Amino acid sequence: MIYTTHGKRSCSNSKLFFSYLFLTMLFVTGCREEGARTMDKLDPRLKMQVDRMQGETLSVFLHTTGKMDEAQRRKIETYGVVIQSNAGTVYVCRIPLRAIVPVVKEKFVVLLEAPKELTPQ
Repeated sequence: MIYTTHGKRSCSNSKLFFSYLFLTMLFVTGCREEGARTMDKLDPRLKMQVDRMQGETLSVFLHTTGKMDEAQRRKIETYGVVIQSNAGTVYVCRIPLRAIVPVVKEKFVVLLEAPKELTPQ
C-alpha cells in the first residue's frame, strides 16, 4: 500500500495488480474453455506462463451474506477453496486462481477481498 503526502492511503498498485490478475484469469479461463485451437494461438512462452498460473492460489478474505451453512461450505470447497478461519461472515481462504469467477457467482458471496498490506507510518 502506498501512502500519499496528504496522509491518505492509495491502493492504486493493489488495484492495478488485481485488475491485471483478474483479466489474466478471465483470459486463462476463456482459453481453456475454447479448447486446443485457441491455446494453439498462444506463443509457446506465453502458453507456459498460462499453464503455470493454473495451479496458483491466492489468499483472500471471503465476505458472505451470513454465516455459511454446511451446504455452502461444501459448495465453496468443490472449487478448491480452503477455508483457514473465519470471524462471523468473513472467511480467510486460499482460493485457486481458476476458481475466482465461479466463487463470486455464488449468491451468498458478497465480496472477495485481497488481504491488506500493513506498513508502518
